[in-house]
Amino acid sequence: MNKLLKLITLFSLIVLFPNICFATNIPTPKEEIAKGVYVERHTIPEKVDKLFIKVTEKSGDKEYKVFKNIFISEGNEIKEVKSLDIDSDGKNEYLVSMYTGGSGGFYDLAIIKEKEDGKWESIWEDSFSQPNITMGENGNGEIMIEHFEVINDVPQKVNSVIFYENGKVVKH
Repeated sequence: MNKLLKLITLFSLIVLFPNICFATNIPTPKEEIAKGVYVERHTIPEKVDKLFIKVTEKSGDKEYKVFKNIFISEGNEIKEVKSLDIDSDGKNEYLVSMYTGGSGGFYDLAIIKEKEDGKWESIWEDSFSQPNITMGENGNGEIMIEHFEVINDVPQKVNSVIFYENGKVVKH
């Protein structure tokens, strides 16, 4: 019996343990969800969804396509990303829609923008119940969000308009 136990232990160490370790190091696949924008989804609760863009980097005479991390969801599931130029500067910003889970169908929305130093930052964030998002013409200008709000203890469908004015994102 003692030899059988040693044999099983040795088999586990040689065959099973390396496979388990290898499986935890497999990179999570990236899915393109908007033109040039990729999401990396995680099913493990302590992990978060991340957004990437594909950029070209140079090293000497060679060019490489690499994924640059531009946004971390802080635990919410990234459902949709829309491209827009809300501030009319000629560069795209991204509207990220993230499902928060639970009842009520709440989504966190964020608009992210590339700064001068190449880093990305959120320039606007809000939460909406069951939002239906419509972009302005050609992805520019304003964003219309049809959603639910409780007004006088009654859930009602309302419209919010998001646009850029005087250097800030404004909600009306």
